[in-house]
Amino acid sequence: MNISQAGIQFISENEGFAPHVYNDAGHQAIGFGHDLRLGESFPNGITREEGIDILGKDCAKVDSGMADLQSQGLIPSTCNQNQWDALADFAYNLGVQALRVMLGHGWEEVPTEMLRWCYVNHVASEALLARRKKEIDLFKNPT
Repeated sequence: MNISQAGIQFISENEGFAPHVYNDAGHQAIGFGHDLRLGESFPNGITREEGIDILGKDCAKVDSGMADLQSQGLIPSTCNQNQWDALADFAYNLGVQALRVMLGHGWEEVPTEMLRWCYVNHVASEALLARRKKEIDLFKNPT
């Protein structure tokens, strides 16, 4: 399974677009929450179209990581598209490793566990809580 176009749109809306490098919780990011890697530099910023291209590449990496989790039995084969897209948003935001930890509590616990991932430096973030609630709504909504 792959992130759907609606899922990519969901991620882009949750991330928002920044044409120039910004500080994202202690690391540099650009576009739709793309974490800059060693050697990457965007001194003149990027266009929205370039941001969408980068987002697509980042989503492909999330899909790959999620496929690994599915092969390990953490994501069941019965996972529907909305569930995949909700988990992809979570993984895009926090990383596939965080998704692995969250899924370690069991598939049935996903909606409960998602709510626990809304802290920045041990302080609850209203923005992250709102994002987790949107992910849960999508996760619970059958396709």
